[in-house]
Amino acid sequence: MILFIPIIGAWVLVWLIYAFPYLLAFTATVAEWCQSLFLQCLEYVFIIKISFLWVGFIVVAAAFLYAVSKAVFVLIKTHRQIKNLPVVDYGDIMVIKDDKLKTAFTHGLFNPKIYISTGLINTLDTSELQAVYLHEMHHKKYKDPLRLLILSIIRDFLSSRHSMFILSK
Repeated sequence: MILFIPIIGAWVLVWLIYAFPYLLAFTATVAEWCQSLFLQCLEYVFIIKISFLWVGFIVVAAAFLYAVSKAVFVLIKTHRQIKNLPVVDYGDIMVIKDDKLKTAFTHGLFNPKIYISTGLINTLDTSELQAVYLHEMHHKKYKDPLRLLILSIIRDFLSSRHSMFILSK
């Protein structure tokens, strides 16, 4: 399933790069060919085809804008929440000064940092803490926050298009 997500994203990107200019050229050609849209057009089938193409493009563009805006909103909200945490910066590791909180996570898109709370540090022994650190280093190394952001945009893009078709039935 996850293998198909990059393929679908690549297909959408290829369509935007290669098919969209042809759609515009096709629309311009038909508009020139029909001097008057309602009176002199020889075949109204072309008008219907162009209408369906443009409606499809608008639906896809709206779904993509929805997915990106939702991801940006969540990203801003998360950044504000993390910014309000009482942290001490130790380079790549940010220690959250809260003994009640027991968490560890990686945050940041292009230069991720590891956040570990003092509550978790005080709870775990050395080998467990090392395992948590190595786990979070794996997320940092492969820029998993950025990957998850991209996957959430693709998920929301595909699910918003699906829900549009369900609502129209």
